[in-house]
Amino acid sequence: MKIYKKYLLPLIILLILIVVVLIRAPQIRETSFLNKDTSKEIKNGWEYSWQSDGAMKLLPSLPSVAKGGESGKVLTITNTLPTDTVDDATLFLRTSQQFMKVFINDKLIYSYPSYYSQSKIPGSSFHFIKLPQGYQGGKLKITLVSAFRQYLGNINSIYIGSKSTYILNIIYSYGLTLVIGGVILFIGLIIIALFFVLRSKLGYFKEVLYLGAFSILTGIWIISESKIIQLIYDNPIMLLYSACLSLFLLCIPMILFILTTYKPKYGGFIKFYLYLFSIFFLAINIAQIYNASAYMDGIIIFHGFLLLFIITIIIVSIRELISGNKSIKAFCIGFIILGFTGILDLTRFYFPNTPGLNAQFFTQFGILIFILMLTISLGHIVLDIYDIKSKSEMYETLAYTDIMTGLKNRTSYEMMINRLNKNLEGNISVIIFDLDGLKEVNDGFGHSEGDNYICRSGDLLKEAFETYGEVYRIGGDEFATIIKGHSVDALLDALNSLQEKIEEKDSKNQDYKTSIAYGMASYKKDKDNNLNSVIIEADEKMYEMKRVKKGTPPYIKVLEAIHETQNFC
Repeated sequence: MKIYKKYLLPLIILLILIVVVLIRAPQIRETSFLNKDTSKEIKNGWEYSWQSDGAMKLLPSLPSVAKGGESGKVLTITNTLPTDTVDDATLFLRTSQQFMKVFINDKLIYSYPSYYSQSKIPGSSFHFIKLPQGYQGGKLKITLVSAFRQYLGNINSIYIGSKSTYILNIIYSYGLTLVIGGVILFIGLIIIALFFVLRSKLGYFKEVLYLGAFSILTGIWIISESKIIQLIYDNPIMLLYSACLSLFLLCIPMILFILTTYKPKYGGFIKFYLYLFSIFFLAINIAQIYNASAYMDGIIIFHGFLLLFIITIIIVSIRELISGNKSIKAFCIGFIILGFTGILDLTRFYFPNTPGLNAQFFTQFGILIFILMLTISLGHIVLDIYDIKSKSEMYETLAYTDIMTGLKNRTSYEMMINRLNKNLEGNISVIIFDLDGLKEVNDGFGHSEGDNYICRSGDLLKEAFETYGEVYRIGGDEFATIIKGHSVDALLDALNSLQEKIEEKDSKNQDYKTSIAYGMASYKKDKDNNLNSVIIEADEKMYEMKRVKKGTPPYIKVLEAIHETQNFC
């Protein structure tokens, strides 16, 4: 579609701008709320030792990675606190999957987690550690322990300053991730709402459900990973579980979306990953429940599967495009963008000191662009299906509707008769109507007025019987209604109401009067095998009324006589 060409160039330009901004973001944030007057970074002079050797070594300036450690071993870092006095002095740092203790002059002032835990997953957290009186010039010692290789020996920047300054800086630095996650989550909720709307109009539209589920899981993952959320919800373990569960799940609805929306020729390769990710999710949860492993142990395995999945999807998408499946074009473009940003983020995750990859928002932006492109693509598919269904409903309406009067036609009437013949229970009555004097109206006032006569009569019949049953136009000037569940007395009241409506209408029309003959018959179980005999009886009574009325123009004068001539019981 042309829509893809229209949006391709702006999306590429947007992606380039995003990458440039994110690469420049660390330099921009250095001049943020961490004002030198209110905070001081303890950057140099750090020494470290590992529990395994005990030898103290000099660290380069923070942030840094202490080399030579082993999983589960204690890393000790030491430094001398500055002699400057800071109001509301708070030590600020962030740990990632590390247990931590903080000492000043060998006195323990802080421990994380604050409770005893045998779990090897402490989560990631910001730490605001209130410094005691007389801390100036004291010996600061921090011990760190992690069970995960990618976090082993990681030491982030450490500051002394006021707590409010750090909170403002966190909001400034990481608020964008929270916003992106919120936007994606909101898009997912809108898509799910759209699913229920479409379900009532177009049937079970699974593609919308899968895209909505993917968006919601992605939004939950990004929000859970957002560092700023830890200021709102201080439970790093639950945030970690939320992030891991949503991350491990989100590929499943994406695969289902691809298979149901685009029906790729090479879908077997993609379906393999559906089973792979499902088995992985089940296995990692069983391992977590029985303490055989932890979610973080599965991250490397998941990332390996994810990298293979990205490569497979890109190859399959390109082959689908070459084979002529143009509907996958928007998905292919969006996924290439997502794959590119995802690979950049994986590189940053495993090689945090890679130049130019200090920003943490590559994947979030890639996912946002990807979801927007999928939504555009899916929107076109939904509109096409809606258009086809609308036309189908229109043709169906035309097939069962009388165009002139808007009432149901003879085809619909016969279908109803056949349906009722299969279940003849309760009170069922048929009334046949026939217009009097249509030929005279056509001859005296023209066929257009004759058509008006038919339409006006149809409207009157519909008004009189709309609470009883459907009215059908079954011939040129012949109508019928089939009524179920109402007594004969109630139908006689409806016929009297019809006559009142006719008189009210005729009072405004001085050219000619409306006259409708009718015959009514009811199904009798001991007499009728089906409704066909009931229709014949009603038709005969209608002609009997026409014979009685013939030559008697004022219809109202013969109404009681007509009722007496018909046996409605």
